[in-house]
Amino acid sequence: MRTRLGSPSIVPEDQTVYIVLDDFGANGRAYRETDADRADLEAVIMDMLERQYQNPVSVIGFNVSEAWSQDVSADVALEIRQRCDLQARDVPFYLEDSWIAMRADTTTFWPRERPIHSLTIAIV
Repeated sequence: MRTRLGSPSIVPEDQTVYIVLDDFGANGRAYRETDADRADLEAVIMDMLERQYQNPVSVIGFNVSEAWSQDVSADVALEIRQRCDLQARDVPFYLEDSWIAMRADTTTFWPRERPIHSLTIAIV
């Protein structure tokens, strides 16, 4: 009788993961490859501020163990705008026109003061 050896799960255990859909122009769109240690919301926001994405289209958050997924693009746009406001700096030009403006102003369903719930998760 053949026994099956266990293989490690590729599903993150009780972790919320964030991935970015990036637009590469004529080369099309793709969800960017993300290191498992950098799939948290803080890393995505920092990568956007540091211009690690060509032309971000959306940010999707999901948690397999809690059985949910959602487009968190508007939340991320608001968070980036708030951080720039707190630092008394302009939203980076590469995000301002193409990404922040489309989401932070037109897709908001709550006041700007609403924090992103996932930012309260402690990173250890």
